Amino acid sequence: MRERAKGGVSAYAPFVESLYEHTPARAVETSRAARARLEGHAAAETMREYERDAEDGWRAARRTFETFPSIFSVHEFTRAAFEEALAIVRANSFEARSEDGTRARALVPMAHLLLHDTGSEVPCVKIVDGVFVINVDEHEEGDELSCSHGDYSDAETFARFGVSAFYSAEKNARNKIKFAFPSEIYSMKSLDRCGSVENIAFTDAGATEEFMCALRLASANETEWAAISKSKASVRALRKKPLSEESEIAVYEALFATLTELLNSYPSSDNEDERLLQSRTLQSAPDEERAVTIRLREKRLALSSLNAVQYAGRQQLGGLLFDKHFADVLPSPVNVRQTNG
Repeated sequence: MRERAKGGVSAYAPFVESLYEHTPARAVETSRAARARLEGHAAAETMREYERDAEDGWRAARRTFETFPSIFSVHEFTRAAFEEALAIVRANSFEARSEDGTRARALVPMAHLLLHDTGSEVPCVKIVDGVFVINVDEHEEGDELSCSHGDYSDAETFARFGVSAFYSAEKNARNKIKFAFPSEIYSMKSLDRCGSVENIAFTDAGATEEFMCALRLASANETEWAAISKSKASVRALRKKPLSEESEIAVYEALFATLTELLNSYPSSDNEDERLLQSRTLQSAPDEERAVTIRLREKRLALSSLNAVQYAGRQQLGGLLFDKHFADVLPSPVNVRQTNG
């Protein structure tokens, strides 16, 4: 915003104007109707996280504008201008990594012209010998160039790019359904020692290792807690190793209850979503169509996760013990079809 306000005297003027011309805010925004299609799904919470981030960003920016009124004109640095700039930065910034693991988030000329592909493993920008180097996916002559702007789930991609990204027909490995423990349990049991809260989630392959660790830690009785709580290594070992048979049964009871409640809570079924997409009634509203595809993929992920958790539980507890506790409460594993995006 500051560089654009400088106009032609800014050293970055050509690039800044290119950002605004190539990615006007309306190109990446999603309609209220599209966001409504996601209600009742984890994807809706992802969208709200981005909205809350925008609110927090505006409050911080406004304090800066008010502190330095001679630098930031109230006529130019408005909320509308801030939200436009934020949308442009979200759609065009890259997390670049160097060979030593150093990370930097930057706006990179030319790279902003590349399409984000949710299925790409090629980062658009890398840092090589202190220089930002642009990379693209393999392509044929005449193809639109694409790469990965970042490790974004479909919902995060929707929040950042709207329908201006390419949503691969293949499964997006970054898709997950995050689980939030009650704050009192999270802090009391020091669940942060299991790993990032962002990784406490269900994925296509079941519950993440961080999620399993957190559940095992949360289910520990006083004796078990005393034995493991003093050692970070003992806690992190819970990613793969159960505490006890009794504790592990409680863990799988929690997993099955959570996934079953989630699947039963969706306001539409996967079959209803499929029929809606096949009817082509949303052709004139591409962002709504994309929202329905995202929520359908989420349901498919939840079903796949339920299957994976059942398999893992049977392996961990043994068939006899598993069936004794769960045979009457679980459905048979279902075949999860892949839905093209």
